[in-house]
Amino acid sequence: MNPDRPEWADSIEIVNAEGVAVTPTSWRPLGHDDRVAVTVSGIEPEILVVSTDEGLRAIANVCIHRGFALDAATLLTEHDENHRSGTTCIKCPLHGLILSLDTGLACRTGKGQRIPTFEVAMQTPPDK
Repeated sequence: MNPDRPEWADSIEIVNAEGVAVTPTSWRPLGHDDRVAVTVSGIEPEILVVSTDEGLRAIANVCIHRGFALDAATLLTEHDENHRSGTTCIKCPLHGLILSLDTGLACRTGKGQRIPTFEVAMQTPPDK
C-alpha cells in the first residue's frame, strides 16, 4: 500500500468507451484521502476518481468552463446546506461551476455541455 493515495486506488480499473475495464498506468496523489488522479491509456484527459457515500465515481479532471483542473474541487452531497440535487457533485475551485459526478452535467439544471464520466470497477483478486 502507498501512503500517498487511498488504499482502494491500487485496485481500481476505469471502464473505457468500449466497455473494457483498463488498469490506470499512473496515479497522482492529491493530498486527500477520498480522491486520486489517474492516467489511463487511450483516455484523455487525466481522470479524477472520488470516493463518495454512493461508491467510487470518476470524471474527467478538467472543468468544461475554463479547463481548470478539478482535483482541488469541493465535493457537495445531500448533507451540504443549499445542495439539493440528490446526487454527489463537484464544485470547480475556479468559478464555482457545480457538476454531477454521475452525469457530468451541471447539477442544478442537468443541462449544458457534459464533462465525461466513467464507470469504476474493482480488480478481481487473483485466485490463490
